Amino acid sequence: MEANTGASEVSLSKFPDSSESEFSYSASRNRLLVAISMAESEGYVATRDALIELLKELEASKLTRLPCETHDSK
Repeated sequence: MEANTGASEVSLSKFPDSSESEFSYSASRNRLLVAISMAESEGYVATRDALIELLKELEASKLTRLPCETHDSK
C-alpha cells in the first residue's frame, strides 16, 4: 500500500494540476507577446520572427515553461 501512495506522490509532483499549467502557459504566452511587441517597435525583425516561432511552439505543445526561464531556479 505504501508503494502505491509513493507512486501517486511522484506522479503529482511530475505533473502539476491543470490550473497551475494553464497559469504558467498563459503567463509565458503573455511574456512572449510583450517581447514580440517590443521587438517590432525597435525594428528587430529577426528577433520578432524568432519569438513568433517560439510562440507557435508554445501554443502547439502547451509548454508550461519557456526554455529561457532557467533563471527562476536561482
